[in-house]
Amino acid sequence: MKFPKVMQLKGERILLRMLADSDISALMAICNDPDLHHFTRIPYPYTRRDAAWFIDHAKKEKRTGRELHCGIIFENKLIGMIGIHNLVVKDKRTEIGYFIAKVYRGKGFATEAVYTFLDFLFASSECNRIEIVCSVKNLPSQKVIENVGAEFEGIARERCIANGIAHDVRQYSILRKEYLKKRKS
Repeated sequence: MKFPKVMQLKGERILLRMLADSDISALMAICNDPDLHHFTRIPYPYTRRDAAWFIDHAKKEKRTGRELHCGIIFENKLIGMIGIHNLVVKDKRTEIGYFIAKVYRGKGFATEAVYTFLDFLFASSECNRIEIVCSVKNLPSQKVIENVGAEFEGIARERCIANGIAHDVRQYSILRKEYLKKRKS
């Protein structure tokens, strides 16, 4: 997939943009939240080296067109991340993932980021299917996914290993035609 050289996607309250080296401290702070590690593969503790590696990785993967990771910015502050991975060009599908800093959860930022990102993906790519998975125990993420109109497809047993523990996940997807219809209404 080909991504714009400069990425800035505006939502109502947020901006999605590429990470910069100046985001290392904020990313470290967000990712050192123990609650985040119940549902993700983010290492804990999350070090300065981890943050620097991830930012470098995100830049490289964007250039290859395989992945795209954006910071979620609110009032000029990094409050989370959203991105695509598991891109399968021939099937016109990818998977998105996201997380929000603890103090910003429950305020609609994740939902706004997902809408903003989906608007971009469906407008600028040939993606037909976007997949989203979350732990069966991650009720707030399930709410975000359902709010954007994704369809629940079933439980994938022990699909994700996070911190050495196998997690069952809820599998969702949203198709281009469904999403565009929902956004028009």
